[in-house]
Amino acid sequence: MADLEKGDLIFQHVANANLESTFVCHAAVVAQQVVRLKPLIFDIANPAGFCKRPLSSSPAPFWSAYRVSDLLLAAKAALIGNYWISNCPRVVYSTKKNRLTSHGAFSILSMATAFAGRSYFGTHSMAYANYLCTQCLTTLPREIHPDNTSLFSGEVCTYLPIALYQAASGAEVVKYMALDARKSISRDLVKYLNKNPEWRFLGTLDMTRPEM
Repeated sequence: MADLEKGDLIFQHVANANLESTFVCHAAVVAQQVVRLKPLIFDIANPAGFCKRPLSSSPAPFWSAYRVSDLLLAAKAALIGNYWISNCPRVVYSTKKNRLTSHGAFSILSMATAFAGRSYFGTHSMAYANYLCTQCLTTLPREIHPDNTSLFSGEVCTYLPIALYQAASGAEVVKYMALDARKSISRDLVKYLNKNPEWRFLGTLDMTRPEM
């Protein structure tokens, strides 16, 4: 797990959690490795919003990771994430936390959309994936734009890894990330990754270990 690479999908959880059934699980994407420091990640967190920040042990000390078979696709997903965070209006950098934050790109009410929805990749979710890969390679999706996001837009933490890979996958989205970005929660994404041969489980990182 010390060899996390940009584009890896990671899930923060408590010890011995079953990621296919737990509600208490936070999804993120590795943004880049930093020599002798913790990797940087992209995530959407309450109340901070859309962030690029160091891997953290809070609020839970364990991170489980998955990697896609196409490493160029992983690099592209991370590159798009950097475009998104750098193009956020009113993005704030915290020197103390080494964190870029776009406040406002999170809605508590969006949890209702994600939890009550179906992750099934149907006509509407396919059309949304096409919107991401044709209009959002360098431009923020409306769901995480602080000036445009709506109360029930579905931008919970799981939205970001799904949306980044759908934007990066283009015509191959069905092969790599066939989920509804706005109506999926972490357990839906984990179930999908476990069944998809293009993704492999890397292991679990314990952030309480001294080397971390």
